[in-house]
Amino acid sequence: MDSSKDQKNNEACTVDLLPASYAATNTTQGEKQFSIQPIKDKVEPELAAHKAHGPAIVQNLPGQEGTKEDREERKTELNK
Repeated sequence: MDSSKDQKNNEACTVDLLPASYAATNTTQGEKQFSIQPIKDKVEPELAAHKAHGPAIVQNLPGQEGTKEDREERKTELNK
């Protein structure tokens, strides 16, 4: 009987008994670090410039042109 084989089987069984919320942190050769919860605040590098400063906003907006009647007439002309 091979005792090292039995020992490996016992180690495999203990890994299966760990809770689902367990996050591996051991990063030896062949093992990877992982976590159960996804990272929500991750910024993609190609979109980082667009999210850094927000949308472009005009600094000096012109006031309304003409009176209310003039704007209504222009609106009806444009919407024909």
